[in-house]
Amino acid sequence: WETATALGAGWWLTHPDALRTMAEAIARNHWRKANNPHDCFLYYLALGKRKLMLTLWKQANGHAEQQVMMQFLAKDVNDAWKKQALKNAFVLLGKQRFELAACFFLLGEAYGDAITVCIRNLKDPQLALFVAKLVGQPGVGTVV
Repeated sequence: WETATALGAGWWLTHPDALRTMAEAIARNHWRKANNPHDCFLYYLALGKRKLMLTLWKQANGHAEQQVMMQFLAKDVNDAWKKQALKNAFVLLGKQRFELAACFFLLGEAYGDAITVCIRNLKDPQLALFVAKLVGQPGVGTVV
């Protein structure tokens, strides 16, 4: 994301295919760098790839949150699940784990809240715009 930010990609990239390609490359590079699912979570969720994240969490042997995340992501998506995702997001905000909070807002389909966290808490308006463009794509979600 650092390179994309330096290039201003979040500001000027608008074509849906280019946005998705860039987000996938960013997520893939973050995963390859440290094999830490947290590093690519936001990008893959903005792309609507929850099942891929479940697979990556399964590969995150030794990660302190592996079991909890696998159990949560493996559940069927329904209103109760989304409500729990939003509760988790607010708990994470309280713990100042802002990027992960934004991820849980995406899981709960509270896209506007995820974008607000990127702006207010992560202090990254370019990331907020990038995520907003991604979740606004057909098949992913609508920006609130």
